Amino acid sequence: MNEALARTNGQSVALIVDDVETNRILLARGLRSVGYATILAESGQRALSIIAARKIDIVLLDWMMPEMTGIETLQKIRATYPADRLPVIMCTAITDKASVILAINEGANDYVTKPISLPMLRARIAVHLGQDRPELAIGTGGRCPPVSIASRGACLG
Repeated sequence: MNEALARTNGQSVALIVDDVETNRILLARGLRSVGYATILAESGQRALSIIAARKIDIVLLDWMMPEMTGIETLQKIRATYPADRLPVIMCTAITDKASVILAINEGANDYVTKPISLPMLRARIAVHLGQDRPELAIGTGGRCPPVSIASRGACLG
């Protein structure tokens, strides 16, 4: 779906950056099924080009990519866009605590590990975009309480 059409329909646009095509396609399907528009990029450099040319609402960024890693891409994004203007969620197979801390310190808004739980990812996207998405709230009667940084995960269970 092109971005102009997505904007007309009021959809938020998620840029999915992963060098593995299957990962990009699966995430795109999971997000489109709940109303997000998606744009796919196979590399950090391609992602930066897309961000420079289009209005993107959130970036889902793999860490392990050839040529430019996700962290290098994140650093370049943060050189232009602060975290409150363009949220970035790292979506990666890297699970060690030091890597999570590094990503957050470099400007990632959030961090999810593969295999990715689509309901959890959609809930986190909704939080970062400030969306009221009651269909994503689990165990709260369909409504998430006001969210603070300390309680972002509280609505998931």
